[in-house]
Amino acid sequence: MAWLFERLIPALTEISMLSRNTTPGEGTELFYTEKGTFGGLICFDSIYPALARASVKDGAELILLSTDDSWFDGSFAKSLHFRHAVLRAVENGRSVVRTGNTGLSGVIDAYGNAQILVESDEIGHGIATVELRNATTVYNATGEFFPLLLLGFLILLPFPWEKMKHPKKKG
Repeated sequence: MAWLFERLIPALTEISMLSRNTTPGEGTELFYTEKGTFGGLICFDSIYPALARASVKDGAELILLSTDDSWFDGSFAKSLHFRHAVLRAVENGRSVVRTGNTGLSGVIDAYGNAQILVESDEIGHGIATVELRNATTVYNATGEFFPLLLLGFLILLPFPWEKMKHPKKKG
């Protein structure tokens, strides 16, 4: 897929995420401990809903997210990246523990309530109670089905259905 970006938008090839010297992994890896089962996301993985969903389907009761947001210093993107973690928590009904090397670290519960433990560009640590969950959400069960169904509905919405029912008569 990177070749398509090289042709359409050559500047994107300068971004390391599209570099040709990376190899995708296969499946998910979980951390099994006596306290529970944890799924992991690394940095930009958190913007892809399917990756967190796969960890949860494999048994993750909590999602751990480690990220390098130094790329986004001085822009709104750092906050936006944090908000992706909020979406992953709600979609999957799991708490997300997010640690960023430039701050903006915190815990997000399964309902999207975020507790910031270290603000952006601060050095520190925090302690939080995290709930481990194994319930299935609608998103866990159906994936992209409902969003795609809604998209299809929105595409068909402006279609002139009334004209199809009552075609104009000639003459």
